[in-house]
Amino acid sequence: MPRRLAILLALLIALGSALYFDVYDYFSSRNMISKFESSLVKLELYDKNVEEKKEYLSNLEKAVQPRTTLKEIESLTQAANLNLSSQKDGTYLIEGTCEPEKLRDLVAHLLSSANVVVQSMLIDSRQIVPVVTDEMKVAVRVSVRLVLKGVTLE
Repeated sequence: MPRRLAILLALLIALGSALYFDVYDYFSSRNMISKFESSLVKLELYDKNVEEKKEYLSNLEKAVQPRTTLKEIESLTQAANLNLSSQKDGTYLIEGTCEPEKLRDLVAHLLSSANVVVQSMLIDSRQIVPVVTDEMKVAVRVSVRLVLKGVTLE
């Protein structure tokens, strides 16, 4: 009889511990699953925020897309017979005399570029009329002094 009681008691202890650990595992796994779900929700929110920021950055990049390079500015100034020089403070100086149409093209290109800021612009226009000619031609020349500051010109 004590042997049966010991076996029965051992079986009850084994059954009780099995039930206890099963219930404990159930609740601990449920707790772990709820933690994973909450962290998944946070990750989804972070992912949504990151996607919104990426979309904002792409829209912002599209808005500032027309970028000019130093080579483009050099070619435009050479086409207009102007001089481009780099200053010590990081700005670029465009000086010279050119035709108004070429100046208009240069200024339009510079103003449409998102990475160039025109710090100062001095334009002086003169009409040159020859005294003795077979044909009467009026030549308009424009003296230009532009100071440019570029965010990323290089």
